Amino acid sequence: MNERRRWARRVAALLRAGTPLADALATGRDETDSFELAGPLGVIAERVRQGAPLGLAVSDMVEFFSEEEMRTIEEAERAGELPRALDALS
Repeated sequence: MNERRRWARRVAALLRAGTPLADALATGRDETDSFELAGPLGVIAERVRQGAPLGLAVSDMVEFFSEEEMRTIEEAERAGELPRALDALS
């Protein structure tokens, strides 16, 4: 399993456990073994901590998320189904 998939699975589990999104994203970033992924994940976590929805926070991360994945995240966030969407990425 690649690191991005592991990150998505971990964040989804944290959200299901009731962890706030910004904290789940920061924990996912802290637990990644990929230096290449840690930077962008930190940017995403900080954007969410500042109030951006996750769909917007990942909107320019085309090197890590496809257009379809970004759209899925945005739609799932609006529907309150973010853990399910993150599981689909993993």
